[in-house]
Amino acid sequence: LGSLNWSWSKGLALAAVAALAAFPMPLWYLRWRRQRRLLRFNEQLEDALTSMSSALKAGFSINQALDVVAQENRPPISFEFRLLMQEIRLGVPMEEALNKMVDRMQSDDLELVATAIITARQTGGELTVIFQRLAEVIRERLRIEGRLRAMTALGKLQAVIVGAMPFLLMFLMAKVAPEMMNVFFNSMFGLAMIGSASLLVIIGFLVTKKITTIDI
Repeated sequence: LGSLNWSWSKGLALAAVAALAAFPMPLWYLRWRRQRRLLRFNEQLEDALTSMSSALKAGFSINQALDVVAQENRPPISFEFRLLMQEIRLGVPMEEALNKMVDRMQSDDLELVATAIITARQTGGELTVIFQRLAEVIRERLRIEGRLRAMTALGKLQAVIVGAMPFLLMFLMAKVAPEMMNVFFNSMFGLAMIGSASLLVIIGFLVTKKITTIDI
C-alpha cells in the first residue's frame, strides 16, 4: 500500500511538472501564429498600396481601389479587405469599417493607411501620392526589420539550445545512468528540484527571447 501511495504521489508530482511546462504552450503557439500572420499582412500591404495607387491613377474611386485588393487571392490581406468591403456594402461607414479592421489586425502600418484614407476623405488630399509614400515607408521598415532578424537570429538560436540542453541531458542521463537519475525521480525532493530547474530554464529562455526581440 505504501508503494502504491508513493507511486501515486510521484505520478502527481510528475504531472504537475508536465502541466507547468505545457501550460503556456497554447498561448505561445497562438501568439506565434498571430505574429506570422501579421508579418505576412504587413509584407503584402506594400504591394496593396501600390495596386491601390495604380487603380486611383486609372480613375477608380477609393472603394473600387480597395475592392481591387479584396479580389486578389492573397490571404491574409485579401481576406481582410474582402471583409472590409462587405461591411461597407452593408452600410457601415468607411471610417468605422477601417477602424474595425485596424482593431482586428493590430498593425501599425495599417493604422497609418486607415488614418491617411480617413483624413483624405475629410480634407480632399491626394491619396495616390500618399499611398506611394506609405509604400516606401513600409518597404524601408521591412528592410530594417529583416536586418534586425538576421542580426538577432544567433541569439534566439542560442536561447533555444541552452533552454533545451538541460532536458536533453536529463533524458540522456536517464538512459546512461538510470540508477543516478532514480534518486531524483523516486523522491519528492528530487522532483521538486527538477520542477524548479525547469521553471528557471523557461524563465531564462523568455528573458533571452525578450532581449533579442527589437520593435521598430
